[in-house]
Amino acid sequence: MMFAVRTLLLLLLPTLAVATESMTSKSIIGPQNTFLADGASALMSGDYAEGVRLTEIGLRFAGSNRDRGAAHNNLCAGLMKMDQLELALEHCDTALSINPNDWHAYSNRAGVLLQMDRLEEAEEAVEKGLAIRPNSRTLLKILDVARSMRYRPQVSVVDER
Repeated sequence: MMFAVRTLLLLLLPTLAVATESMTSKSIIGPQNTFLADGASALMSGDYAEGVRLTEIGLRFAGSNRDRGAAHNNLCAGLMKMDQLELALEHCDTALSINPNDWHAYSNRAGVLLQMDRLEEAEEAVEKGLAIRPNSRTLLKILDVARSMRYRPQVSVVDER
């Protein structure tokens, strides 16, 4: 069952790797910080190690809270894909401390928590994200996954030999 959930998350989470606005709006990534832009591009193309590396460099030069928040959110997504869940969760939390209204960070946080089998916390993160972006298909899909994991039937095998 966990393999199926992980596979579903890996298919779902590429949309979470980088906030959509960060790829189209110079105000989030910033034209001067090519490390953040290149890191975001690498994450979106599936090169998570390179995306994390470039984003970590770009974070050192981030000039605004908006850039810092986006960078931490992107690090959360990239590290989640690399199965560095504890570190990913730290970056999600940092992104949310910078911008508590970032629904992308809540969706990434929920994805990390699902992989950690912390289902109630994942649902809470989704609910907070939905309070900001009520019609997010990504958040609603994550909520479905969390609920299906939470209420999956417990099967026990009895050997009657």
